[in-house]
Amino acid sequence: MTTIYLDHQHDDGIDIYHFYSVSRPAIDTFYDIAMPIFQDHIDQYADSVPLFYVLNLSDTGMYPVRYMMNKAVEEIAKKAYHPQHYIAYVTSNPQDNMLINILQQLSTNNLEHTRKVFLPHQVDEAIMWLKETQATFIQAFKVKEK
Repeated sequence: MTTIYLDHQHDDGIDIYHFYSVSRPAIDTFYDIAMPIFQDHIDQYADSVPLFYVLNLSDTGMYPVRYMMNKAVEEIAKKAYHPQHYIAYVTSNPQDNMLINILQQLSTNNLEHTRKVFLPHQVDEAIMWLKETQATFIQAFKVKEK
């Protein structure tokens, strides 16, 4: 799905959000697209399997962090389960990388192993990292279900 704010693609279990705007409407559009996917994931896995997705900010730079975080808290609070998120950020701006690192350090959870930054030419590597990590969780979920 492509909007004026972002493009959403799905690659075998990995959602890819390529932002073309870092405005509040772009973030609202992101949540309009992402929350039904989030709900489907919860319906299938509860909180046993994390969410895995790419936030491609290579054309825009970092989104308005405070608005994004407030919106995340608001949207996720509506859900019964709160699975962990693995995020591959794609950006070429060193300042974005520093901000992502600061956000990880400010979190009450250790996010270092759940967030990675990739350069624009490394989108395939970002997706591969997410798929490889996701496979271990899905395998463990299948074993647990048996």
